[in-house]
Amino acid sequence: MSPRNEQKRQVVQAQRFSDDAANTYNAYTAIQRANRLMHDADQLERMLEVERESDDPPLRDWYGLEIVSYYAVGLVTCLEWHARSRLTDLYTYRPHAIEKKALDGKINTEILAQMVGANVSIAQLLGASMAIGATDEYIGVFNRVFDVLEIKTPPDRIIQPTVGETRSLFGDVVREPTVRERLDRLFEARHSLVHEIGITRSASPAISENWSVSEVLLDCPR
Repeated sequence: MSPRNEQKRQVVQAQRFSDDAANTYNAYTAIQRANRLMHDADQLERMLEVERESDDPPLRDWYGLEIVSYYAVGLVTCLEWHARSRLTDLYTYRPHAIEKKALDGKINTEILAQMVGANVSIAQLLGASMAIGATDEYIGVFNRVFDVLEIKTPPDRIIQPTVGETRSLFGDVVREPTVRERLDRLFEARHSLVHEIGITRSASPAISENWSVSEVLLDCPR
């Protein structure tokens, strides 16, 4: 296949939605994968705890293991595919929900020809083409889904439980971070890792903003 006729990235990804044999690009799989990552982090924390309590714990760098921070990459990928699959489901079963702006810049004659050849639907292509790079974009997909399905309770209200508050020794109010704040931190950490942005990733590992396993378990919403 010549470079000009190379299959477009979004068509390749859309084929994964349409692959009935694999049947993994769906919301259920995305959620299960996120749960598996959190289970993995929990196991790692238990192993590290055993090390810390041993009579002769191994000597480790004080700034932690950089690989632990990459849980953020896997978890954001799960969020991205969760949103994409729900959008694909919406467009598949409620095609009237497809707006003109959703098609802008996504489809041209070359892509259309490749879609036909790959047996990919418009809904699958739009889901695969959706960029989910921030909390607002993630929540925005579900705002759209809820709006079309006429679900009155906003997604923000569903994902956010009551925020617990306590008071410090000095009387200041201390509250748990909201789900949106946790998602923001997760997306920001993922972007920093993937793009290696800033001095905290390009200089000495001693100044890297590495996550600990306990931070992953605490800060990543489930």
